[in-house]
Amino acid sequence: MRSADRRLARVFPLALLWPAVVAAALVLSGCATPTAPTVRVVGSLLSPLWTGSPQAAAFAARLNPALTYLYLAEDGHAPVFLALGYIEPSQPSTLVWYSAAQEVLRTQGGRLVGLTEQSASSARLRFDQGIPVWPTATAGPTTYTRSWDFPNRYRFGLPDQVQLHPRGWQQVPPALLRHVRSQLQSSAYAQWQWFEETSTLMPPAWFAVAALAGQQQVVYSYQCLSAERCFHLAPWPLPLTPLP
Repeated sequence: MRSADRRLARVFPLALLWPAVVAAALVLSGCATPTAPTVRVVGSLLSPLWTGSPQAAAFAARLNPALTYLYLAEDGHAPVFLALGYIEPSQPSTLVWYSAAQEVLRTQGGRLVGLTEQSASSARLRFDQGIPVWPTATAGPTTYTRSWDFPNRYRFGLPDQVQLHPRGWQQVPPALLRHVRSQLQSSAYAQWQWFEETSTLMPPAWFAVAALAGQQQVVYSYQCLSAERCFHLAPWPLPLTPLP
């Protein structure tokens, strides 16, 4: 997203900004080649608006260069793109992404910290001592605590003990590397710094970190909201999209 667009996202309320984001995205969603598997630019997390298989190439999407996108693929489902619509002031900034069905996903420092859906369970994540910074690949394990809220299940403040471990790319699960190579069409994974995040409540998460625009940024991750719901996430296009 260009600097002017980011300022717009900060200044205008969500109710004013959201229609413009969706309109721009939905106009572009009709531009994909009809003879190839089609990527819907902004889809629904509940039932992705997709005309193709989960193996359809994400690069078939024709995106508006004025917007910033997040690639999201849930296990067993076709990928969708969400549009960055708002930036909440925090340290680091909380990026608010929207689907066409007005579901809201929040990321902070590359971590998934919130998901609000209209007809499915939602989740919020809080870090008890602030969100941790990304250590160097040579550092040892980092330990911290976080808390989960699941409002639709009336469960709040569930404590979660977390350890972040630096890993070599050879230790990354083969299924994740296949996704990066085939779906994201990236061969840079060997140059990324990889981290595995283990916790008492969630399946292991994986993060790939690289330097973009002079700062460390998550360029790919695999994160879960439950044992059954896990997502591949990446700023799009990969890996050339520096985020605020």
